[in-house]
Amino acid sequence: MAKRSGPPTPPRLPPQLPAAGRVEFGDDLHFARLTIGGDHSEQQGSHMHFDEVLINEARLVGVRAPHLRLSDVRIEGIDLSGAILEEAVLTRVEFKDCRMSGVQFPQSTMDDVVFVDCKLNDANFRMIRADRIRFDDVNLRDAEFSTGQLASACFLDSDLRGTEFSQTVMPGARLHGSDVTDLRGAEYLRDIVIDTTQVLPLARGVFAALHISIDDDPDPASGKEPA
Repeated sequence: MAKRSGPPTPPRLPPQLPAAGRVEFGDDLHFARLTIGGDHSEQQGSHMHFDEVLINEARLVGVRAPHLRLSDVRIEGIDLSGAILEEAVLTRVEFKDCRMSGVQFPQSTMDDVVFVDCKLNDANFRMIRADRIRFDDVNLRDAEFSTGQLASACFLDSDLRGTEFSQTVMPGARLHGSDVTDLRGAEYLRDIVIDTTQVLPLARGVFAALHISIDDDPDPASGKEPA
């Protein structure tokens, strides 16, 4: 079946969701149609599934939740810094105004996922598989997307300084308005779309990766240093 193009589909949530209070993590647990808040930092649990859930103003620093499943989930104003969420599966998930520095999402699958006004510096998205993923006004400085496959991706008005894209495949990705200074792996970004202000900084990254020097002096014996 061909993949659907276009913008991400938003989470499908009921109009009212009861508050859950404190949630105790564990293995193979299913949480559905709830609003979750409060401090749940450092908890652990694998193969948990959150379905039609609002996570609002919660603190989840350093949680470890491998094989996490999020389906139709909206996450607002939370602190998820340092969380380990490898091999997660996210479907129709929106993160807004979240602190997620150093979060670990390696080998995850993300379909219809949006990050808005979030701090994702030093985040690990290595080897992710994503379809219709969008980053809007997001700090992704020094994050890693190496060896990932991203379809219908957008990185808009975001900080991509030092972000790693080596061996990443994301045809048609749009980087408009983002700071691509010192972006790593620029030579792998084929078939992407950028704006005119990004041409020079992105070209510098490509030249550096290919060891291309700029030298206006045609005679190397002149002793002048390359520009």
